[in-house]
Amino acid sequence: MKRSSKLLLAGVLVLTHAAVFMAAMQGPAIGKSGAAMPQGGGVAREAKSVPRDSGGLSHAQLYGKLSRAAGLSEEELLRAKGKLLGDWARRDLGALLDQMWGPRARLGLGTHASDEVVAEMVKQKEQVWDWIRSGRFGSNRQEAFSAWFSAMRDGGQAGFVLASLPQASPYEKRWALHALCDQADGSLLKEVRDALLGWYKDDPQRWGLINQSYARRQAELAAGNVQALFQGETDPGVREGLGAAWLQQRIGYPPPVDRLNEIMELPADARGLAVSNLINNYDDHGLASFMPALVEMNRLGLWKEMSGDAGQESVRYLAGKASGNPGEFLGTLAAISDGEARAILLESAGRGMSGGQKDAEALAGMLEVLPAGLERDACLAGMVQAQVSTKKDLAKKNLGRIGDPGKREELLKKFPDLGK
Repeated sequence: MKRSSKLLLAGVLVLTHAAVFMAAMQGPAIGKSGAAMPQGGGVAREAKSVPRDSGGLSHAQLYGKLSRAAGLSEEELLRAKGKLLGDWARRDLGALLDQMWGPRARLGLGTHASDEVVAEMVKQKEQVWDWIRSGRFGSNRQEAFSAWFSAMRDGGQAGFVLASLPQASPYEKRWALHALCDQADGSLLKEVRDALLGWYKDDPQRWGLINQSYARRQAELAAGNVQALFQGETDPGVREGLGAAWLQQRIGYPPPVDRLNEIMELPADARGLAVSNLINNYDDHGLASFMPALVEMNRLGLWKEMSGDAGQESVRYLAGKASGNPGEFLGTLAAISDGEARAILLESAGRGMSGGQKDAEALAGMLEVLPAGLERDACLAGMVQAQVSTKKDLAKKNLGRIGDPGKREELLKKFPDLGK
């Protein structure tokens, strides 16, 4: 190691114990006690109009010299930088953070916060949060917030972060709530839930956080224990989120059809989202995957869940793929044992089968597979609704094919132009 590097390293490593060293480097004034006098780091300063305090400049200059020093091992350099940054943070945290994330930061310190700096950020948590909120760090605000959040969470101050979030930006709220869920214990997770259903309730992305982050973490903590997972939870939406998270951890997506019976271990009111997610995943794998699952869900009596929004959307999508040869697909839907669910899904199929050159094929196939009656009428009603805006003449013809006068009247009220 070169002599100059050794001297520089030695100077840094004794920095926190030698006020004379700092004075020699144009450091802050030394009081009678021998301790460095405070430089007002708790006040945000405009770098353009007010110069850095002398302590901040000395630390910055010394850090620059360290970065350019030759002959230091990586371990020695990291140790020296850590000591220097720690002392800088204790003397003037604001000046240091300005160099890390401020608009005029030049030292490239943003990713090099040492343990000592992190500890000081936790110690001065209210002040750092005020600086972030005030806009002190400009376009680097998110980097500063992320570092503050990590320091606080790892320093046992996650509760303070959560209490501070109502004053955060929308992005910071979403990001932090998600990150808090990731490692939360039961007590903190309860506080997160209260926030999601309380002050955060108006955010349009709230249910994504509940289903993807909160419910997933709760399912992890419950470790498969359904009773523990749902104990004390009364919110219907949260219960569905918990059910979906439990099922995903239990059997994955898409699960083998012969494991769908495990859905029945969930409370009846918590199965809806789980089944919706299953249907969406099965339709990604096409008709060959979807139809056996549909048969099994029908066998299990999951009629309400099957005919929900996800089920209808999947049926519309898959019906389009089956429109040229709808026999097996419509036959599977017609076999659903619950009449209301059967009618809803057959209507969705009619919507999906109407499009382009396949209208005639879809109609012919539907009339062949579905005998006259409620099932055929439901499918025709779906076709009428899909065709009314772009193929009015065809919609009128299919309206006339519906056998149930009440169904025809219902559609005419909804689309009065069909009667003209």
